[in-house]
Amino acid sequence: EQGNLVAALAEQLKQYNQRQPVLLMGHSLGASLAPRIAIDHPQAIDGLLLLAGTLDPHLAKPRWFNYLAQWPVINQLIGASLRRSNQEIFALKQEVQAIKAELPHLKTYNLVVQGSKDKLVYPANGKFAAQAFDPAKTEVITLEQAGHLFPMTRREDIVYWSRCLLQKIKADNNQCQ
Repeated sequence: EQGNLVAALAEQLKQYNQRQPVLLMGHSLGASLAPRIAIDHPQAIDGLLLLAGTLDPHLAKPRWFNYLAQWPVINQLIGASLRRSNQEIFALKQEVQAIKAELPHLKTYNLVVQGSKDKLVYPANGKFAAQAFDPAKTEVITLEQAGHLFPMTRREDIVYWSRCLLQKIKADNNQCQ
C-alpha cells in the first residue's frame, strides 16, 4: 500500500515537473523495500539511492537483539516504534527474497551506499548489490569506517550522490559527468 502511494506521488511529480526524473531514496529498511516500488512501478521511478539497506536474503536474518526484543518484558520496554521496527525485521528475509530474481532487470539507475562498520545491516550487502543489480546501471560505494547512521552525518554526500544519479539518468549512462 505504501509503495502504491509513493509511486502515485512520483508520477504526479513527473507530470508537474515536465517529466523530470524521479529518484527514490531509502535508508535501512527503506533501502530494502525501495527496489520493490521500482519493480512494481517502473514508469514512476528512474533512480534508486539505497543507503545501508539489506538486499541479500542470506543477510536478512534477525540478530540476537531482535529475538531478545520479542520477549514480553523487553517488548514492553522498547516502545511502539521500536516494536514495529523489530517486527519488520522478521518479515524482511521474505521480502528481499521475493525481489532477488528481479533486481538484474530493474530499469532504474542505482547507487548503493554501505558503511563498512555497520552493526545493524551487514556490510556484505554492498557486494551482493554489485552482483545482483545490472552492472551497467549500478554503482556501489563502500564507506570505510562508516556505521549504519551515516546519512545523518553525511548530508553533503547524499546531495552529491543524488545529483550524480540524476546526471547518469539524464545522460543515460553510468558515468558521472
